[in-house]
Amino acid sequence: MVDTAVEEMAKGPLRTASVPPAVPLGNEDPPARELAVEFGFLSGTTLFCQASNLFASLYVARVLGPSQFGIWAALLVATSYGPLFTCGVLNAMALEIPLQRGRRQLDGIADVAAAGALSIGLVIAGGSVAGLIYGYVGVSGIARTAVWATIPYFAVYLCQTYIQSYLRAEKRFSLISWQQAVLGAGFLLFAIPLTSMWGLPGYIFGMTAAVGLSSLVGSIHVRPRVAVRHFYMLPSLARIGIPIVTVGAVHIILYTLDRWIVLWVLGAHELGIYAFAVRIASVSLLLAGVLADQNYPRMAEAHGRSGRIWELRKYVDRQLVWTALLLIPGVVVAGIAAGPVTRAFFPQYVPTLRVLQIYLFGYVMLGLVSPFGVLLNVIQRQRIYLTVQVCVLVALPIVLLLLARLGLGLEGIAIGCSLAYCAYFVAIASISYSILFSARRRASAAFEEA
Repeated sequence: MVDTAVEEMAKGPLRTASVPPAVPLGNEDPPARELAVEFGFLSGTTLFCQASNLFASLYVARVLGPSQFGIWAALLVATSYGPLFTCGVLNAMALEIPLQRGRRQLDGIADVAAAGALSIGLVIAGGSVAGLIYGYVGVSGIARTAVWATIPYFAVYLCQTYIQSYLRAEKRFSLISWQQAVLGAGFLLFAIPLTSMWGLPGYIFGMTAAVGLSSLVGSIHVRPRVAVRHFYMLPSLARIGIPIVTVGAVHIILYTLDRWIVLWVLGAHELGIYAFAVRIASVSLLLAGVLADQNYPRMAEAHGRSGRIWELRKYVDRQLVWTALLLIPGVVVAGIAAGPVTRAFFPQYVPTLRVLQIYLFGYVMLGLVSPFGVLLNVIQRQRIYLTVQVCVLVALPIVLLLLARLGLGLEGIAIGCSLAYCAYFVAIASISYSILFSARRRASAAFEEA
């Protein structure tokens, strides 16, 4: 039987609108200067980490060629789906910890964290078995070796995902920053030398070593104690997290569907060329992700203290303005620098330059979605969020396949994705602001009547 405390915790996010405003919203936010310092350290180490990862990826792309690089691109996409199989437990943990802190309900936080660790352990076990079976019956040659080599990477990647989710929920961004620094150094120290020695499997082992070392650094303050009672918490947490993870799953599919279509229609070689452009363009999303990481636990904690939806607008506006200010100049610089760098050092990937220029615009739109995604998840409006995503997701493959069949090739895929991301941003932003303004109008009307 699930404990009463767990049941109350499960109901929490659904009842936040009625929580009395015991503490004024925002009084526990750090000063703007402290937020800026925190952002500077976190974004700096994240950029170093991703620059190292990008350098290692470009080195591998040059050494292995498009075909083997395409195999790794497909495995990387498949691995990124792993956290979704926690059935929302990890997502519920990331939301419940700051919400409970906002309500001053601190007793259950350790149990929530332990249940999240348990869900990750179950997914690692199931995913490892699936990888062994698929490597044996589904592929052969270098692809089979790569699949089996990816199993330990899958395990440490999920451990890292859990650790960072917990640290974000606890707002331990300094430790996350050190993790990112160690991870970036690991890419350079392990991935590149092992690629030179053993090719694609060596690169995967190097990535595993880098992520594993970073996880050890983060585990200093993450010591969940899993017990039998935490199995009984999983359904309650899943009920909270499934709407969030569903939204996240659809978002990941929207973000990765183009690569599956390229693989299906054009083959692994073209996917390797396409993945080169996507890898560079995706750097533009890093700072948007850092801002979202900072904003999510603070917005959730504020909502737990007050429950007044309209007062969350300042968090949305702040994240949106900073995302635009940081994203747009970065994209311009990347677009200018990509041409000469690619022609000088990666001549076999020159056909991807036009794709990259198109994709950079689409990724700006995708990055600007994140403030509204944070809001809709915190206030438990995932149904609205999901409706918009499903509409885009239904239209996207039709558009991409049509453009590919018309002979536009990789450029057509990039155009279709960029247009879809633009429509996605416009719809989500319009709906989110409508919710905020409606909540404000209702509150004003209630105040006047009182």
